[in-house]
Amino acid sequence: MTRYYSIGLDVGTSVIKAGAFSEAGKLIKIVSEPAPKSKIVDRASQDMNEIWDITRHLLTQLVEKLDDSVPISIGVCGQGDGLWMLDQDGTPVTDAILWNDSFAQRSVDEWVATGAAFTVSRNCGTDLWAGTSAAIYKQLELDAPDLAANVATILNSKDWINYKLTGKLATDFSDATIPFFDLNLMEYASESFKELGVEVLKDAVLSPQISKSRLGYILTEVAQSTRLPEGLPVAVGAIDIGAMHVGLGLNAPGDVLLILGTTAVVSAVTDPNPPVPPIIGATLVHPMPGRFIRALAPLNGSSALDWAQTAIGGGEALEILLEDASKSEVGAGRILFLPYLNGERAPFVAPGATGVFVGLTSNSHRGDMIRAVLEGVAFSMRDCIVAAGISMPEQLILTGGGARSPLWRQILADVLGCSITVDNSGNHGLWGAALLGMAAAGHTPSTKPTSKVKNLIYTPDPKANALYNKCFQRYCDAQAAMTKLFEKNQY
Repeated sequence: MTRYYSIGLDVGTSVIKAGAFSEAGKLIKIVSEPAPKSKIVDRASQDMNEIWDITRHLLTQLVEKLDDSVPISIGVCGQGDGLWMLDQDGTPVTDAILWNDSFAQRSVDEWVATGAAFTVSRNCGTDLWAGTSAAIYKQLELDAPDLAANVATILNSKDWINYKLTGKLATDFSDATIPFFDLNLMEYASESFKELGVEVLKDAVLSPQISKSRLGYILTEVAQSTRLPEGLPVAVGAIDIGAMHVGLGLNAPGDVLLILGTTAVVSAVTDPNPPVPPIIGATLVHPMPGRFIRALAPLNGSSALDWAQTAIGGGEALEILLEDASKSEVGAGRILFLPYLNGERAPFVAPGATGVFVGLTSNSHRGDMIRAVLEGVAFSMRDCIVAAGISMPEQLILTGGGARSPLWRQILADVLGCSITVDNSGNHGLWGAALLGMAAAGHTPSTKPTSKVKNLIYTPDPKANALYNKCFQRYCDAQAAMTKLFEKNQY
């Protein structure tokens, strides 16, 4: 009996993955390779042709490992934003400059000063940063005008892979949102191009399509080089966080997702109503039409605990340090930690922000300090939810590497005052991309992946939550008290 599978591709910043899923959502096989390193000194960049070579190699591997099965579709998701450029011949102008590049901050500062940033952010529902396409292009005009003049098309990571797969250029609404979109009109805003001084890009952006639309079919030469069947349909796809929401089944307004990775992400599905200024964080059109995703991404997630393990714990085993922290009471012996070890970008932008302990005394112990770090990250995520005007749900989803700590899970539940469902099954974006591919091929798969990993639910302790409400107010007061010093640290 012939087995069928759908392929999901995830073009990540650090890793590129290809996975094969059954229609019931079972992950049959996954292959991955590190994404290429930056070749441009002091910049965050990737060679676009190398990304395609890696992707094609992964597809070939996947087909070879599943030679007794037949693929029925491909869906692609990937890192968003940055500047991915093609010339008139469809050839990369230069390496892609990524979303986390900060070289163009000067342009953003100028837009803030002139009021252009306010206008554009109001349109697209996103607080602009240096890693957006407009800022990077503006910097490119200054640094390499010959390259800037050759730009005929700007696209995103998944659009590039789709172009190489099908020969067709398109993007979806989730990737099109930032920075030129008008969420009220659901189209690109001429005003935004003009305000940012990049009107030349009006003809370079791609018209957005619905993520689950069929973009086309793989090219004959791709089929021959990868052994994929000719005529394999490919979906338009989505930005990685959008695909993750689809993969987790977070498609209804009110759904909230916390990602406790190296950096953290707080996101919520909302009705299609643009946020009201002042704009905090980012807004994306959800891959499923008729809803938005509000996302805030503080810079310090599990990386704060990694730092504490070395700086406070002396490199001792994390299990021992977390055991020490579990012996500390709620509130960590009245120690507060502001977890801004790498500056901060949400719920406020402060490149000069630093990590701060408040309340250390001669009676403070190592366990108190470790617990304060865990609580500080939890307070930061609560701060994002409050600042974004997101209604606290009765239950939310938690995933990411930091979600492996039972102590941290409970602290989050107690700090937020809601139940937390921990989903450690992984590869949610990959599954979401595969779902979009299935839909493009006309299949109606299950909406939830099957997994051997049992979801765990953590409920808030009322007494702990009451104490944390007071601690959170102290956290906000400490943050406000440090604002002036953080500003001075920028210079």
